[in-house]
Amino acid sequence: MFLDLATLEPQTDQWSYLASLHRLSPREVERLAERVAPPKVGAAITRLVPATASGIQPRPAQVVGVQLAAGVAVDMSALTPALLATLKHAASMPNPAFYDRQRRRFSTWGAR
Repeated sequence: MFLDLATLEPQTDQWSYLASLHRLSPREVERLAERVAPPKVGAAITRLVPATASGIQPRPAQVVGVQLAAGVAVDMSALTPALLATLKHAASMPNPAFYDRQRRRFSTWGAR
């Protein structure tokens, strides 16, 4: 779905909006890809940075309940969806075997 970036409302006619965009050449795609840094996940994250994909920046909860035992349990009822997504991203670790199987369109169930 394509959104109007000023209002974050869906474009009224998705197909006409898509038709109005110019097509990128392979060289333009390569230049854009070179400018994008690889995402930091897992241990590479030194501080949490909220997503910048939209102008909406919800205020996080002042208190978040966490229980530390054999693992870490976070009370998600107080978290906004944006903060929850940020925490999940920070806690994720890359799995090259998963991405390789996904790229080759193989089953990713149980990939290690």
